[in-house]
Amino acid sequence: MTTKADAALAYASWGWHVLPVLPNAKTPATRHGVNDATTDPEQIKRWWQENPDYNVGIAAGAVSGLIVCDIDPRNGGNDGWRDWLDANGDHDDDGPCQLTAGGGQHWLFAYVDGVRSCKLEQGVDLLSDGRYFLAFPSEINGNTYEWEASSDPFDGVAPATLKTRWLNAMQAQRKSVVPSANGNLIQGNRN
Repeated sequence: MTTKADAALAYASWGWHVLPVLPNAKTPATRHGVNDATTDPEQIKRWWQENPDYNVGIAAGAVSGLIVCDIDPRNGGNDGWRDWLDANGDHDDDGPCQLTAGGGQHWLFAYVDGVRSCKLEQGVDLLSDGRYFLAFPSEINGNTYEWEASSDPFDGVAPATLKTRWLNAMQAQRKSVVPSANGNLIQGNRN
């Protein structure tokens, strides 16, 4: 059985920056959260020696070379993902897919500069710079995160390449900052 510390060290060896997350939670266990993510094996060992039950977080974005489509069925993600695929075409299914503790999915893609975190559809978030996700073997309420068997990065499956059509659609999702009638700035969504 792979321990959380072993998995964190493996992810770090691939260049994925990891951070400890509180047991049975999605809250970072460090003061600066995702900004504390590292590939330093000594720091990672210290964290999981401190608490072997920490969940494993992975920083998305340029630091790890990852962009993640996070599908949350509790918030309409199954329908949202179908809508996204209908509008933008299917992906090649050749990258890692993780089954989440909440019954959703994480699809991992190679990072592309300029792609920012945003909401793609209802229940579907795009995670990039400044965001993180939980990874195998993290656990929430007795449910674990698992890599889908045919797309397990532990078997050498690399993040997929985003298709041009997807890139264009993702970049179109970015909210612009525009002044309101009173001169204050109106921001896009919180991501």
